[in-house]
Amino acid sequence: MEDSFKGSSKYALTAKFTKTAINRLAGEWSTEVRIGENARILTEYYQPIDESLSYFVAVNAGYRIRDFNDYNEDGDVTTQYRSHSVHAGLDVGRQFGNWGELRLGINREYGSVRVLVGDYTGTAEYYNREMNFMAVIPVWPVLWFTGKSALPDLVRSPCRCI
Repeated sequence: MEDSFKGSSKYALTAKFTKTAINRLAGEWSTEVRIGENARILTEYYQPIDESLSYFVAVNAGYRIRDFNDYNEDGDVTTQYRSHSVHAGLDVGRQFGNWGELRLGINREYGSVRVLVGDYTGTAEYYNREMNFMAVIPVWPVLWFTGKSALPDLVRSPCRCI
């Protein structure tokens, strides 16, 4: 829960289900559903490919609804937007025990952005985003580096997302 005490409150409820050890190489299927602010449904199938469980492949897909704002110099909201997107990806990587993982993959995202409140007079904007590689580095916050993207090349995330 989040409240700015200026009339803007954000609430969400997230549920995640992970089925572990679904085969002899300890494959996992994880699904996350979030309702409320920045709603989403995400799923990932994670499959180790060797007996030591060090190397893996992962397939993921999801649907997201995100809200974001533009602000003026005084910090007041001038325009509110909402984006809807679907994505799918395929990753390969190496697990480093409890230290983290290195994950390289391709990801395709398609979505639209529309104005909820504000002066923007255009229509919905559509976008295609492609990530050629991603490295998950075991630091806080997690840094996601993207190789080719129509959106910013460095995105900070407070947690490892599926």
